[in-house]
Amino acid sequence: MRTLILDIDGCITTYSEYFIYWLNKKYNKNFLNSAEVEEYYGKYYYKILWTLYNINGGYEEGVHIKEGAPETIFLLNWMFDRIIIVTRRPIVCKKKTINWLNREMVMYNQIFFTDIEGKKRIINELKHDDLIVVDDEERFKLDGVKTFIFGKDIFTWKDLLRKIYKLHNKKKMIWTEVEKKYGKETADKMKSSHHLKGIRIGLTINGEIYIRESDVRNAFRETLGLMPLSNIWD
Repeated sequence: MRTLILDIDGCITTYSEYFIYWLNKKYNKNFLNSAEVEEYYGKYYYKILWTLYNINGGYEEGVHIKEGAPETIFLLNWMFDRIIIVTRRPIVCKKKTINWLNREMVMYNQIFFTDIEGKKRIINELKHDDLIVVDDEERFKLDGVKTFIFGKDIFTWKDLLRKIYKLHNKKKMIWTEVEKKYGKETADKMKSSHHLKGIRIGLTINGEIYIRESDVRNAFRETLGLMPLSNIWD
């Protein structure tokens, strides 16, 4: 199952970035990310600093949606079987967080509130899926898992869309899988799409027709009257 795991703070929101800005200004420091803060102060005092930040209005003032996040996640919804949000926010923030995600129209299938080890455990449990992780902390870049780190591998949501599209552009599907996934009636309509022209004379192995999965997805989008994913950044 194709799965995308997203973090909230520092990825979908500017919350973590504002925390670092607040901390550096208040204590005259030069931290670059939350991991550096936790390493410097230790877990106990790191949690105290987060509490002080929230008491000083951080949660209300610092939570802003990153540009392009809802639109990109909507498009990624067509490229993945499920989108899972895994956040280290405390469980007491669950209701406020879900309301905020709904208000900002962020699409997802599941959400988990956990700690560092819990987040790593979830990633490891899903690593045998066709898994991609998007986070802002390198500690969650685990072996055997394709991971994009905000601030290092990607800097905008458009960057992420480009990179994931390139990965998907290399994947292939056999036509029987297309019919099973979308239904034969829809698959027959997709054959008339210009994205699948020449499908009958495409690469055939053991009697099966292989086509690029990105072409299949774009053909499906065309049947819905939507633009191809490859045109999103043109």
